[in-house]
Amino acid sequence: MSTRWGRKHPIGWPVVPNRIATLALCERAFSLAELLTVMAIIGVVVTGATIMWTTTAHSTDVQAAAEMLKEDLRKAYSMAALGASNGKDNTGIIQRDKYRFQINTSTGSPANTYRIQTCTWDPNAGAYTLWALYPTRKSQANQIDSAGWIKPGNSCQLSVLSGTGVPLQVTSYEFTFTSRGSMVQKDPQGDTTIRVSNEAKQVDVTVSMYGDVS
Repeated sequence: MSTRWGRKHPIGWPVVPNRIATLALCERAFSLAELLTVMAIIGVVVTGATIMWTTTAHSTDVQAAAEMLKEDLRKAYSMAALGASNGKDNTGIIQRDKYRFQINTSTGSPANTYRIQTCTWDPNAGAYTLWALYPTRKSQANQIDSAGWIKPGNSCQLSVLSGTGVPLQVTSYEFTFTSRGSMVQKDPQGDTTIRVSNEAKQVDVTVSMYGDVS
């Protein structure tokens, strides 16, 4: 009988009896219940991660839409302040081109959109009566149709709030920035709050009587 390095068993003889080795292998295997438990845990983790990712994406969409809205509101205000001066109102104050901001709510057509229009001087009428679409280019907007309506986000809803913070039940809403002398005012006067929202987040954008956007 050959031995090697002081081994007590011949070469090829199992060091661990077959029965003990078989039991050890069986103890290392996963049972069906354990496999199902692991799969359930993985499913919960994946579901939670998906929900968190969706919520984050929708929140980001609302924030981006609100920033786009603010940018265009400030643009309309600035254009009213810098517009052409071609006439005077009945008090003798020089007026400039007007800029109108139109908003469609979820019941408007197209829904949850906005656009900017400008009113220029009509020499034939001697008044500001020529309304036209102000050309806006928004590469990040989800939709700009032929009528100039901008959809700031696929999942975003637009609503206009009352003074008490309750959404107005209106299809559309509009206000105009008008330059009177050195001051730009919003008509109708008073603050207007536009809410951008979805199921994950809401952001309120407020336009003051004098065109300040916050």
